[in-house]
Amino acid sequence: MKQLTFLFLLTTFTFNAQQKPIVYVNFVSHNEPNDNLDLDSNYTPMKALVLQLADTINAKGAAWNLQTCADFAKGALQNESPSNNLFRTLAGTPYSDNIEIDVRYKTNTFGTLADLYHVLGELGANRTHTLGGFLSDTSDADWFQYESPQLSTSPFYPQESWQCQIMWGAAASSHTNDIDDWGVWRPDNVTTFYTHNPARPVLYIGNGCSPDGTIFPANPGSFDPTDNVTDVINPLRRLIDSIANNQLPWDKFYNYSITINQSGFGNTLFSKIALICDSINAMDTSNVQWSLLTDRLNKYQNWTGSNSSIFSQWECGAIYVSVEENSINEIQLYPNPTNDILTIKPMDGMAHSINVYNLIGDKITALNFENETTISTANWKNGFYFITNENGNTQKLQVLHE
Repeated sequence: MKQLTFLFLLTTFTFNAQQKPIVYVNFVSHNEPNDNLDLDSNYTPMKALVLQLADTINAKGAAWNLQTCADFAKGALQNESPSNNLFRTLAGTPYSDNIEIDVRYKTNTFGTLADLYHVLGELGANRTHTLGGFLSDTSDADWFQYESPQLSTSPFYPQESWQCQIMWGAAASSHTNDIDDWGVWRPDNVTTFYTHNPARPVLYIGNGCSPDGTIFPANPGSFDPTDNVTDVINPLRRLIDSIANNQLPWDKFYNYSITINQSGFGNTLFSKIALICDSINAMDTSNVQWSLLTDRLNKYQNWTGSNSSIFSQWECGAIYVSVEENSINEIQLYPNPTNDILTIKPMDGMAHSINVYNLIGDKITALNFENETTISTANWKNGFYFITNENGNTQKLQVLHE
């Protein structure tokens, strides 16, 4: 079978980088308002689970950004002492170097993000100026309020200001555009989100093309107890190998985040997280390193130096595949482009076998046949796929759902 060579279309710029770039990795967890973590019956068992994961993260030397909605902080405020609570524990020894707490963009029962930031401070959290779960398809008015300092509104404590420095998360509602969410840049505004404007105060860090819902079916965009460790490690290894083999340029800033949902916390998930940590820790530190998001900001600023026009941005979905492509004379594929059904017809009356790959080299399906047959493509994403037969010949297929 012929080797498929994958090249990514990247935004280019002038930058003198001689050293091989490092891929910076972290876990990012989030909770939801409907988790009702302000209730003691939910908060107390979740606290125990968070501490269990914190022990694993600390033991493995990993990095974890815990992004929280207001209800989880409210649960600590209502059910624990400000001097002795979960968030203060995570900010102390031995966890402080491996875990930081970000505010999350969801329904905020405290008022503004500055109010949530203040409450996290009262709880002693290792709080940040990172905004998690940001959706870029909100209005320009919403966008600009996050670029400006937000003020607390509660009459019960002195007014406090919170200024967002990093936005992290999905690029569109319902995670529909996560696959395009790779890069580090300063978005101009909502309308021109992918335009880098060095004058803007907020840095956007995408999730690094970590696997989306096609690989994580239980909860698209998140690693869940039913998902496989290899679904996290293999794409990371492909990224590292592509850099090492000069298939990806060395003048880029590489980021890879592994998203987990607190609703899936438990022994099964934690065992898999430990295996992920072991796999990453076994990799050469010249290739990959653990890094919290605030540390990522510092590394990015050092990477750009004094040149504020430098940024690292591309879309995971905009992948160009360079492949030695021939039509497969022995079989006929139609229609091409296809929508929901692809028909495959042998032209020589012989038995054949084919493999179908997506643009990043993952095998989608395999098929043996000697008569006309069909494949359902209804659940395949729009884009290009490559079909190879037993002789190594390759033919391009486009899936286009109307």
